[in-house]
Amino acid sequence: MESQVIRPMYKAYCRSIRKTDGDEIFPNYFSFPPQVGDLVQSQNKKAYRVISIMHTVKVTKGKYGDIQSPRAVLSLENI
Repeated sequence: MESQVIRPMYKAYCRSIRKTDGDEIFPNYFSFPPQVGDLVQSQNKKAYRVISIMHTVKVTKGKYGDIQSPRAVLSLENI
């Protein structure tokens, strides 16, 4: 029996640097950690290049205090 390797999924939020691409839908989960220079395809099959990655935190209110969740925000440019 062949064993399967389960790879972790990497979550990141994509945003285009052009305001006119506001209706594009980008993936939120990646098979590998995104890097500057990688290509990302929108749901409409348009190709975008990762030009920067900003590591930030999302803070939500919890029952016993604030909960911090790490976030990666990818800035994309249309190619």
